[in-house]
Amino acid sequence: MKVVLLKAVSKLGRRGEVKTVADGYFRNFLYPRTLAVTATPGRLAQAEDRKTRASANMEQIRKNAAEIAKKLADAVVTVSGKATPKGKLYASITMADVLKAVEEQLKLKLSDGSLLSHENIKTIGRTMVAVQLSDEIKSHIAVEVTASKK
Repeated sequence: MKVVLLKAVSKLGRRGEVKTVADGYFRNFLYPRTLAVTATPGRLAQAEDRKTRASANMEQIRKNAAEIAKKLADAVVTVSGKATPKGKLYASITMADVLKAVEEQLKLKLSDGSLLSHENIKTIGRTMVAVQLSDEIKSHIAVEVTASKK
C-alpha cells in the first residue's frame, strides 16, 4: 500500500515522502498515530510540490551555510575569564559563552546545537571548535581564551 508520510518515522522516511508499506503496518501503527495517509493522486501531487519547494529551500540553506563557513574560517573569537597564574580558569567557558561571543563579535547568529563540542574550555589559549552549519557543511571557529583583568 502506498502512503504519504505526515511526520518523520524512524527507519521509514521523512515528512512528505511516498512509501510502500504493509496494509497492517499502516492500519495498526501509522494511521492511528496520524503519521501517514493513503496516497491518493491529489496527495501525491501535494507531496511532489512540497518536495520541489523543499529542494529549493535546501539549496538556499546550503548557499547561506557556505557563506557563513567562509566567514568563520578566518575568524577568531575572544572570550575572557578569571584565571590562575598558571593559566587554568576558575570557571570554564561554556559553549553558550562562545555562541554569545560569536554573536557579539562576528554579528552571526548560530543555533544552540550548531557547536559540536560538548566539553567546556578550561584553560587559557586558542581552541578550535567545530560548527555544524547544515547537514553537509561543517566548519571550525578559533576561540581565543584570555585572562580577564578583573
